[in-house]
Amino acid sequence: MTATAGLLATFAAAPAEAAMTASISSISQCNSSGSCSGSITGGTGIAHDTIQITAKESSALLDPSPQWVRVSVRPNTSSPFTCIAQWSTNSKSFSASTKWDTNKYPSSGANGCTAGSTPQNGDLTSNGSIQIQVTSYNGSTTAASSAVTINLNNPPTPPAWAADPSVSGASKRAPVVTLKWDKSPEPDLQEYRFLRTDPSGNTKQYPVSATNYSAQGCSFDGTVYTCYDTDFPSTGFGGTYHYALTAYRSSPSQADTCYYPNQQTPCIGASSSDVRQVSIVEPSPSPTPTTGSGGGTGGGGTGGGNTTTASPAVPTRKPCRTAACRVTGNPERSFRGPVRALRWRQAPGSAAGRAAPTRGSSGCPSPPGSSCL
Repeated sequence: MTATAGLLATFAAAPAEAAMTASISSISQCNSSGSCSGSITGGTGIAHDTIQITAKESSALLDPSPQWVRVSVRPNTSSPFTCIAQWSTNSKSFSASTKWDTNKYPSSGANGCTAGSTPQNGDLTSNGSIQIQVTSYNGSTTAASSAVTINLNNPPTPPAWAADPSVSGASKRAPVVTLKWDKSPEPDLQEYRFLRTDPSGNTKQYPVSATNYSAQGCSFDGTVYTCYDTDFPSTGFGGTYHYALTAYRSSPSQADTCYYPNQQTPCIGASSSDVRQVSIVEPSPSPTPTTGSGGGTGGGGTGGGNTTTASPAVPTRKPCRTAACRVTGNPERSFRGPVRALRWRQAPGSAAGRAAPTRGSSGCPSPPGSSCL
């Protein structure tokens, strides 16, 4: 047997090696410092913000060397895969990792991607399940891994105020605080909540549906939400109120729930650190009229209140109805005996005369120079 024939016989006897394969070696959760260590389990694993994906490719000895390896993602089985990262390589045993901010799909052509654009390029992701896949290409054959499903659970962007809160109607004892904030950009927003802390330090939260906002008396112009806080008592509402905003989006986790649509929808929220305040001035109570007598001063007039005092009544003089009254001019005067005739006494040194008598201030007629007996 020749040497060549012996070599061919050896290859024929050797078992066939596997063809080119592509696989996902691992998916890890990264923290805020950039360290990636927590493993995300396919199927039920929950991820947020930045994750790290490790791709692996291997080729058989007789297979052509690969030209590139790619990591792609899609939101569901009916959507095309969008490239996250791509590497050029001719290694038949290739491994590389890439980090992806799961809040947004990469733009077309980013991170070395040569794949065509997709509808997801540059869009914000929705929370829920996504599929990740690794593919490799050697010039004639494409190998694709099984798609691995994980679940995104990213918080929304904290809402931002569009204007300071403003108050109206306080002078009429019906205060209304107008609140305006910008729409958060995520596609799966469920609701907003404004939180109010009153002057006593008590905090209430008021949920507003992101889609059915009119049910809560709010409006939306496509950019800005406008709502009205009217939850005030008829008295005792004066003081400074603080307002904060929170946004909620859908979530695969049951850690929290939204009020809308049925208080059972799993949600994840994010609060704004921008707390705004508004002061409400309560008008003074209306003055209550009071009556008094003898020139009273309504409690001394030192209380500072708006108390009014009525003028005392003017007594009326009783008419004369008796002879004694007609004589004395006093309605209360009476005689027990018959009325005496009036006699005129001549004053010393006065001339006698018959001038008609006149009535003096006492009520009795008295001619000049005479006195009434």
